[in-house]
Amino acid sequence: MMGLHTGSTAAAGRTSWRATTKRSATGSLVVAAALALALPAAHGQTARGQTGQAAQPETGTAAAEQSAQQPLLEPPVLKRAADAVYPERALAERVQGRVVLELEIDASGSASVVGVSQSLAATEQGVALPKDSDYGFEQAAREAAGRLHFEPARENGVPVPVRIEYSFNFALPPLAAPPAASGSATAAPARSPEPPPPRAPVVNFAGELLERGTRSKLVGVLVSVTRKGSRPPEAYEATTDASGRFRFRDLAPGIWKLRLDAQGYYALDTEERVSAGERVDVRYYVERGSYNPFEVLVEAPRARKEVNRRSLSREEILRVPGTLGDPVLVVENLPGVARAFDGTGEIIVRGSAPEDTRIFVEGIELPLVYHFGGLKSVLPASMLESIDFYPGNFGVQYGRALGGIFDARLKRLEPDGVHGSLDISLLDTALFLEMPLGDKAAIALGARRSYIDFVLNAAIPDDAPIGLITAPRYYDYQVLAVYRPAPAHDLRFLFLGSDDRLELLFADAADVVPLAQSNGASFATRFNRAMLEYRYTPDRTFSNHLRVALGKDVIDVQGLGIFKLDIRPTTLQVRNTAAFTLSPAVRVNLGLDAIASVTDVFVLAPSPPSEGSGPQDFDPRTSRTASEDNDIGFSLAPFIEAELQVGRFRLVPGLRLDYFEAASEFSFDPRLLVRYDWDRFALKAGVAVVHQEPQPWEYSPEFGNPDLRLQAGAQYSVGVEARPVEYLRADFTLFYKSLYRLVGPTDAVRASNEQLVPLYFDNNRTGRVYGAETFIEHKFANNFRGWLSYTLMRAERLDAGSNDYRPFDFDQTHIFALVASYRLPRNWELGLRWRIVSGNPYTPVAYGVYVHERDEYVAVPGALNSARAPSFHQMDLRVDKTWVYDVWRLSAYLSVINAYNRKNPQGIVYNYDFSDSDVQGGLPIIPIIGVKGEW
Repeated sequence: MMGLHTGSTAAAGRTSWRATTKRSATGSLVVAAALALALPAAHGQTARGQTGQAAQPETGTAAAEQSAQQPLLEPPVLKRAADAVYPERALAERVQGRVVLELEIDASGSASVVGVSQSLAATEQGVALPKDSDYGFEQAAREAAGRLHFEPARENGVPVPVRIEYSFNFALPPLAAPPAASGSATAAPARSPEPPPPRAPVVNFAGELLERGTRSKLVGVLVSVTRKGSRPPEAYEATTDASGRFRFRDLAPGIWKLRLDAQGYYALDTEERVSAGERVDVRYYVERGSYNPFEVLVEAPRARKEVNRRSLSREEILRVPGTLGDPVLVVENLPGVARAFDGTGEIIVRGSAPEDTRIFVEGIELPLVYHFGGLKSVLPASMLESIDFYPGNFGVQYGRALGGIFDARLKRLEPDGVHGSLDISLLDTALFLEMPLGDKAAIALGARRSYIDFVLNAAIPDDAPIGLITAPRYYDYQVLAVYRPAPAHDLRFLFLGSDDRLELLFADAADVVPLAQSNGASFATRFNRAMLEYRYTPDRTFSNHLRVALGKDVIDVQGLGIFKLDIRPTTLQVRNTAAFTLSPAVRVNLGLDAIASVTDVFVLAPSPPSEGSGPQDFDPRTSRTASEDNDIGFSLAPFIEAELQVGRFRLVPGLRLDYFEAASEFSFDPRLLVRYDWDRFALKAGVAVVHQEPQPWEYSPEFGNPDLRLQAGAQYSVGVEARPVEYLRADFTLFYKSLYRLVGPTDAVRASNEQLVPLYFDNNRTGRVYGAETFIEHKFANNFRGWLSYTLMRAERLDAGSNDYRPFDFDQTHIFALVASYRLPRNWELGLRWRIVSGNPYTPVAYGVYVHERDEYVAVPGALNSARAPSFHQMDLRVDKTWVYDVWRLSAYLSVINAYNRKNPQGIVYNYDFSDSDVQGGLPIIPIIGVKGEW
């Protein structure tokens, strides 16, 4: 006969639950168990088992009590039960117990423990024991809960996360009956000896199951052993606990065949010898059927309240061809984002200037986005959980932007050991480590360094006209620490920084710039940010999220003694959001977004170019100087937002009030988002007012106009979403953006100290952007994933004194991107990205005029933005191969940028007298080979 061996000293306690349902504050279900207050022994509900045989959970269906007002709510259904191991101390001291856990069941049916609702212990006679007595019942119940699996709860047929209460009852097995008395009928009855105490079973075969290549613990896996040659067959089963361990007790000496067959893993068959008086301890590394990250990626649905929020997980980011796994570069493949010139690191969203889009990490703004050359951003994907990108109509928590919003969410650290990766490519080397610090804390460390400088220094000959004192190189570094002292409290600390530097030495700079005062030029940027984040969630009706960040930035650019830019701000940012759930259909968010800075500035430069100004020559004779120490600036913005669920409608009205110290001006930003969901379709619409202050140099008395006002815009969008099957999503959006009070160049003057000085800039420019976006995404299924993105757009500006709109400098009519990857057997993967984009408009040069004083030709421009560069198209490829070893994995990859080596336009260049022109090409074909080890 086959027995069921649980590896416990007694039977696991029975589980029981009765469920009622009601709406939670966020529209998901809350399932609460109706539980007795005493132990099961006191109510005749004891589940008795035998040593070596586990009592099974009750199989009755949960009694759902659903109100008439909520006919479309379905509670979760238990699909896979789990036996709790009876604690050895409790069994030895004859103590029984009950533990009621609060579980969170996610949209995939997986259970996680939120807290302990009830924990009781009593003697065999029913006498309650002190609550602080630790007999191990809670730990045993937590380990068993991790192996539970449910059919998820559903709301209107859609899986939703819920919370339930679930009980584990620990009932003692009966003691063995004493042996019958012996002797003759005439003999005096002998006194029966006291029975010996029961011997606790002894663990003599134990093991640990780890995933091969990652060392992740395999929890809830059934392990079976069969004694070789036994007649009848002798077999037992055990289930791995939360540590991935299994145990068998009192196995007879001999050879035992072990087998496990876990879903998604290769079967394991092996043999172990058990000897009398000895214990066998083993560790097995079990290989997963596939190490494609998307097969284990579970996407829980998030409440959608934005018209166009594109979210990408870390796994989706890492292998997009042509982006080198960079979380910011991948945004260029999403709808509404124009192509930036190679090396600029610009993000151009829905016809707004690059400086109009903001980059955040958990709501804290970063001053710099890209390293030198724009090949890599300062954010490594290893530190991130996902990114959210909003091309427009974002919520009131974001402001000070006319363009889009990029917000990166930090990785949730829950390591079960020391894990990490080392990524070495022809471009840079990146190291990542994460490890637990006890049960409630964890830390992750990351660092990256380029070695373009080593390559260039070796390649450039000593007699070259340009020498590299410091060739282009960059560093970045990150520290992320988490601490969760209790379920309601979550603390995170992030420190990140970046450092870029380039130094050049010309043999004779006067040959390049006739007025050069020295032969040296340098470019250096660096920043550091320290952020403390605290989430407080005492219950389902209230939560508070506080973020405080302090940073120091440096921008130091010097050139040939005729140009200098030295900017050193120290910045403090505070963001707090409190969420109140007033009813299942009403949620209110109150927040504050504040930023303050103290800046030292020194500038020696000509007037900086502005959008629509046409080609400009760098003339050192027009340079001006500006200097400011301890310049104080700040912006303060309270905001309020309501989330209202009215039937199938979701309405999100909001209001943001900003004060901008630099402009001494308030802005009033009302916003409204509406969404209607039914079945697998949704309609959505939004309207938003947004404001943004001019750039610092535009405010400068030396370079601009200190009386400039805020720039403003109104954003409108309407769209439809469809999800015909689980893995396919289509999104179509129409948008219109009206921009007004934009800053532009002017010839006007102002009075200053009884003199007339140029204004340089004013607010007399307007703009409009309109178009349509299409996004079709195929989530990983059938070994394929990818998306298609297409934007049809027109971005225009109306200059002061003109009656006709002209194309915006970054107007691109057609923007198409196709991203696809296919998984092959034996851990191979192929990826492709193909893009085709309309060329940017530009102002042609009509002819050149020779200027004797400068001994050179000067361009005479034609009509502003009246010509357009040739279209851009490019294919990028990527090939990945992974080898899996017991405790680590090795991956090799080849990324080919511009695979067919097209000369893509970066601009138009002219000969010395402007009589002839040619297209300036961008990056040629660039193959990048790399290897990555993960453990």
